Amino acid sequence: MVRWRDEIGERRSKAGRGIPLTRVCVGLAVFYLVAILLDGDALYRNAEQMPFGPARTVSLRLSQPLKWISRTTGLFRFREWIEQRWNKDKQP
Repeated sequence: MVRWRDEIGERRSKAGRGIPLTRVCVGLAVFYLVAILLDGDALYRNAEQMPFGPARTVSLRLSQPLKWISRTTGLFRFREWIEQRWNKDKQP
């Protein structure tokens, strides 16, 4: 059977020009870790606003260390700056 379309990923893989999967996974993990740490304070605030129940309790317990790390490292200030700079919605 003749293939009419060659996939870019297959061509790069055959040529040895692709990015290794482990490198992609590490990069993705670092991205999500930084995103969670930047958002730790806001995650805790959102958990506080949830209705009382087991989901709120779990959310508060999971976000408490993230809030602490975000506050200790000062990353929450960077997130607040981003919100002020690019958020077009006016907050009351």
